[in-house]
Amino acid sequence: MKFTYSDKFVKTDSFVEMCNITKEYGFQGVEIENALSQKSQHADSIFRSSRTAESKRKLINRHIEISALNFPEKVGAETSVEDLKKYVELSALCSSEGVIIELVDGNVDKVRDVLVPAIKTAEDYGVRILIETKGELAHTEKALEVIRYFPSPAVKVCWNIRETYFTALESADKTIQTLGAYIGYVKIGDRKGNKNVLIGDGELPVKDFTNALRSLNYEGFVCVGDNDEIDSYDIVLTHFMDYMTKTAEVKKEEEIFYNRDKTGTFPWKKYEVLDLTFSEVLDKMVEKYPDQYAFKYTTLDYTRTYKEFREDVDRVAAALISLGVEPGHHVAIWATNVPQWFLTFWASVKIGAVLVTVNTAYKIHEAEYLLRQSDTHTLVMIEDCKDSNYKEIIEELCPELKNTVPGEPLNSKTLPFLKNVVTVGFKMDGCLEWKEFEKRGDLVAKEEVRRRASLVK
Repeated sequence: MKFTYSDKFVKTDSFVEMCNITKEYGFQGVEIENALSQKSQHADSIFRSSRTAESKRKLINRHIEISALNFPEKVGAETSVEDLKKYVELSALCSSEGVIIELVDGNVDKVRDVLVPAIKTAEDYGVRILIETKGELAHTEKALEVIRYFPSPAVKVCWNIRETYFTALESADKTIQTLGAYIGYVKIGDRKGNKNVLIGDGELPVKDFTNALRSLNYEGFVCVGDNDEIDSYDIVLTHFMDYMTKTAEVKKEEEIFYNRDKTGTFPWKKYEVLDLTFSEVLDKMVEKYPDQYAFKYTTLDYTRTYKEFREDVDRVAAALISLGVEPGHHVAIWATNVPQWFLTFWASVKIGAVLVTVNTAYKIHEAEYLLRQSDTHTLVMIEDCKDSNYKEIIEELCPELKNTVPGEPLNSKTLPFLKNVVTVGFKMDGCLEWKEFEKRGDLVAKEEVRRRASLVK
């Protein structure tokens, strides 16, 4: 989880002052309450095109982000489509998670003509429309209806925990079960009686909600809720960070294992047997050494840190899910030492699939036997190696590929369990080329990949 706050708590004279305060108080982001207002008030605002590049550097140098933009009015039938699209464009400009909107009511038919073009713009810019669970949508089943009405990866939920808990009387588990993978942003606030109070001073079971977010492997932003008692941002922000890090985010101190010369460290003792899955091992490496190299090919254009490599693995895992790969299905890799070999392996085991390695020297009868006996569901392959031409072999084994639409299930008489063939570095009828295959990762929510990984033992 990353912590953020709304700039409505903090009135500053410049964008750089806002950045300095965000960094000083230990937050990873700042939510902008009114982007156009800030643009007019701050001469160095990131929303001024002449200052955008410089302002982005200020964010990067301080390791902070613009977490999200709030659309300044409730969205209804009378809302200006152009105004909403403008905020989507501003969100893309500052590289935020997206635009938080509150609907006038839960009648989606009334806002369809407003939201559809805004969602299309969000898809084009790669940002999100974050529909807040507030008002009627505090009842998350109602919010789910709205989300499903607009089936787009650009539409997510801004989970307002105070509203779902105190207004709709929903527990953390209830909301997670209902919205789960659709949660793209979180606001957390406490309440005592009829008053909004500082986090931890009210009746909200904070640990229940932070544990629920952890169960979802939520890595997005959690924003400070407002309160009715204290105006001092120094008190509000300091208290929030202190409470959330010490009370809700307590972590056991981990022992550090050094190498012999004490020039480097390891996450575990040497030769220790780990009770972890492969994906948990990779997660630990990302946590401890995110910016160290995991892969560096000298002859191919593929160099990745542990963090970057896990992002690639998650994308490939999502793409496999999009092709119907389920836990226990067999995914075969027929390739030499190329990056796609490792990506296929790590992605398969992350979602509970079984990797089948095909000998690079196999000829047609050996390949047929292996693929048939292993009940391979999805095959990833290069074109050839030495005197074995894999393309010709698969074309002979599966002549049905000529009449198969790439991405649609293959129906092979010879290999009845084989449903997908993904090619690396070449094109073949009925097959997805690797880059086309990777793009399918956008069809599946990251949360679904994490959910599958959590079920692997």
